[in-house]
Amino acid sequence: MPSFDKNNMVENSFSKDPNTGKKRAFIVVFSLAVLAFSSTLYGIYLNFFKSVNIQTTYYLSQSAPKLPTESLFAPQPPEKKHSPENTDLNSSELIKQLEQEKENIEKTSVMLQKMIEAKENASKDEQNIADLSNIPSDNQLVQEKDTTNQTSQPQKNVPNKLDAALAAFNALDFPELKEKKIPDTQKKIPTSQKAIQKKNEKNSNVNTEINISENPYQINQETLQPDLIQSNLTDSLPDFSVIKKSSSSKKKPLEIIEPLNELQSKTENKKLPVKTKTNSPFSAYAKPFRLKENTPYIAVLFSGLGKKRNITQAAINTLPDVVSLSFSPYANNLGKYVIEARQSGHETLLDMPMQQGRFPHTDPGPLGLVTELPVSENRKRLHKVIGQDIAFIGLSATAEENFSLSEEQITPVLEELSDRGLIYVNGTDNPAHVRFSTIIRPDVHIFENFHRAAIRSKLDKAKQIALKNGAAFVRMEALPITLLVLEEWMKSVSNKSETEITFVPLSYYVKQKEAGK
Repeated sequence: MPSFDKNNMVENSFSKDPNTGKKRAFIVVFSLAVLAFSSTLYGIYLNFFKSVNIQTTYYLSQSAPKLPTESLFAPQPPEKKHSPENTDLNSSELIKQLEQEKENIEKTSVMLQKMIEAKENASKDEQNIADLSNIPSDNQLVQEKDTTNQTSQPQKNVPNKLDAALAAFNALDFPELKEKKIPDTQKKIPTSQKAIQKKNEKNSNVNTEINISENPYQINQETLQPDLIQSNLTDSLPDFSVIKKSSSSKKKPLEIIEPLNELQSKTENKKLPVKTKTNSPFSAYAKPFRLKENTPYIAVLFSGLGKKRNITQAAINTLPDVVSLSFSPYANNLGKYVIEARQSGHETLLDMPMQQGRFPHTDPGPLGLVTELPVSENRKRLHKVIGQDIAFIGLSATAEENFSLSEEQITPVLEELSDRGLIYVNGTDNPAHVRFSTIIRPDVHIFENFHRAAIRSKLDKAKQIALKNGAAFVRMEALPITLLVLEEWMKSVSNKSETEITFVPLSYYVKQKEAGK
């Protein structure tokens, strides 16, 4: 038996067919590739097609109705939801509810009439008030109502339709409310709504202690202060729609509407105001006014106008002509507004934009005075403001400005205004603020906390100052609410003859201060 030789066997096999090994290797590699590719496909199938989202979408698509192909491209109208037909209405229950509502209304009206009648007879006979306890209770009224309904309600079946139910309700007569006996002190109380309204108008000032409102959250605004609540926002604003219908023509216009040539000097295409030996812009453009001696008076300046057309026209046309008006130099129609104001009898001033806080966080604009700028630059800006070619008596500083805290900066401004015959109104009523002899400081300046009660309290403070010192100066910033409260307050003060306070233009107040009065 020949011995087994492994090496010899391999050599013999390759020597017979050298391509046999290559074929076997190719088959093995190909088999492994096919197996790997199959495994990959199976994994993709498990991860994607067997996921929860895909299965849900599949089952939903199977249960959803099949749509035509064109519906995938052209949007289709939504399905019409058919409401269930032949909805049966329980007419008897509806009638009962409607009857109950009507019963509550009738009971309320009867109770209201009885309370009003009791209030009227209280001063004549105190015993009448005690008789209110004889008013039938609600339970008794309900019982009588139920018994009447049983006899008056029709026995036939009512159709299950809302119209039929309403018709049945309107057919009810409620005779027990007409024939009900009322105590002697409550006889002959009318049941009609017109009689109730007449009673309410006659006794509008009577405060009832019983709340008959069906809504427990309803607020009786008559018991609240009108300064602290407004039922409607438009009630607290002026009616701008009637501005053009205002009687501004009835006011006496000022003698000088536009600036005089002799009180102007042309410099660099600007007409700057100047004063002469005999006249000045303050004297020429002020409103003439006379007042009896020893009469307390109040001057009012309304500043910040010109930026908004509605409030500007409302102030010009509705405020009394003794109120002085100050306009912003940034107003587009500044010249037109000033002419309209002077034609309505108001003397006019200009607002002077000034730095508030720290620049540039509060920038007063290209015409504003800034502490960090050179004196020459601030002078140029001042000339641009006062060179507007309009008739005005002075400048009013920005509210709460801090430019005047720098004596180096404010002194040249005050000196130039004085040399040109103009006045300067301070932007605060704080007595701790730096004061110069040529500055007119308001006693009350309303520039924040714009609530009706707060505004009126400050105006009342000015009234007390006028009664104590003989004169007061009020400055207010232009807002619809300040305009409304000021107009109402001036009317209330003028109607009270016992106070004997007179409103004067700002120029009169300044002249009296300069004269030491």
